Amino acid sequence: MQSKELSPKSRTILAAIAQGHSYDQILAGELDLTYLDIFNAAAEALTIADSAAQTYEERLNEIQQLHPRAYEK
Repeated sequence: MQSKELSPKSRTILAAIAQGHSYDQILAGELDLTYLDIFNAAAEALTIADSAAQTYEERLNEIQQLHPRAYEK
């Protein structure tokens, strides 16, 4: 199961994008970041969004695959 929270690096990158900074501005401000870090932040956010969009039945099925007796009476 994927983490439900963004990594600190991804949060920093996506916050900068949300504030209207261009990729070049983000990279200039953070010397240890690359374009790949920006793309990974977007992919991480999409993965979390897709996970949150699962239906109750899908989540239940996933949990029961890991723990067959989960939610039994």
